[in-house]
Amino acid sequence: MPLRRNYSLSVKIPLLGEIPLNPLHFIKEIRKEAPEPWVQFFKYAICGVIATCILFSVYTAFEIFYPQYISDVLPIHEKQNNLRLVMLIAFIPANIFSYLSNRLLVFTPGRHPTHIEFIIFTGISAISFTGGEIGKTIMVEQGNSNLLAVSMFAICATLINFITRKLFVFAQ
Repeated sequence: MPLRRNYSLSVKIPLLGEIPLNPLHFIKEIRKEAPEPWVQFFKYAICGVIATCILFSVYTAFEIFYPQYISDVLPIHEKQNNLRLVMLIAFIPANIFSYLSNRLLVFTPGRHPTHIEFIIFTGISAISFTGGEIGKTIMVEQGNSNLLAVSMFAICATLINFITRKLFVFAQ
């Protein structure tokens, strides 16, 4: 059971614990060797934001250098296929960054050798990629913009990733 901290200024969130609102206590908790669940989630969120920025950077590069390839005026089927390829290309650097940052900053390496851990991590990322694809496809079929569709991709993938990585990849 987590230690009850009783900070003078904090917020308690079920499953994550007591989060100090005093910046000094907050930083102290983040630096601890065995962090509280909220610290782990906070670090995961920061790494996720950076990985998402990498994903969006690749998408933006396509939008700048190949605008006709992912134009909103393309037929839906062609647009979906092109976006799928762009997201697959973006997946590679985002997944590599995500694995390295999660391993170094968020989760304690678990029961698997590094190469097996990376394979499982990437397999789970592929599952989340599929979940993201489903969300993106629904958004495109409803006539939403590419940006909104890519955002739905990132949201679906993030939700699937945190739960599965915590339970299967980095479990002790």
